[in-house]
Amino acid sequence: MNRPELLDEARWREALSAASTEVSEDPIACELLAYRLAGQYLPALFSARRPEDRQRVWNALWSYMTLAPTKAKPFVLSSPAADGLIAAVQEELGRLGVDAV
Repeated sequence: MNRPELLDEARWREALSAASTEVSEDPIACELLAYRLAGQYLPALFSARRPEDRQRVWNALWSYMTLAPTKAKPFVLSSPAADGLIAAVQEELGRLGVDAV
């Protein structure tokens, strides 16, 4: 799969909604997470050269999801929900042939 397909927000909205009830029930959270994942976190992940760098990307995504709501991010996920979403994204990337861990 080529990079533009991997960064398709619609693909990630669908995957995130399927992976989490919290996200599927909150369209704003789903939209913002797909936007950030495709626009920020996945490009950083694809640029990471070492496992430690990839782990930093996952840690940053987890922090984004679990930090208190703001005007720009009007949602917060529980730690277990954030863990589950990261695992689901990693699984989806693995299914698509991308080493994400």
